Amino acid sequence: MIINFVLGSLYLWGNVSPYVISYFYHKGETYLKNNDGIIILSLYFFAECLFNPVGAFLVNKFNIKIVLTISALFFCLSTYAAKSSDNWSYFVFF
Repeated sequence: MIINFVLGSLYLWGNVSPYVISYFYHKGETYLKNNDGIIILSLYFFAECLFNPVGAFLVNKFNIKIVLTISALFFCLSTYAAKSSDNWSYFVFF
């Protein structure tokens, strides 16, 4: 179930992005428009293309359980950092 949530969270971004942008707009970042949320998808695909080969290399070098545990930890920390952000730039970075 959690895998479906994680893999589906990117595809839900199109439905959630107006609410997230509205949240940051009301927090004082009045320059944001609805089309500013598209950068999240672009950055996601860029990071995926960049780190998939790195992950394959790490799995071949180390035990797969260690690599999965560390990557899950980074994912959880990144999600928490994005959740606790108060400005758009910080949110986009995480």
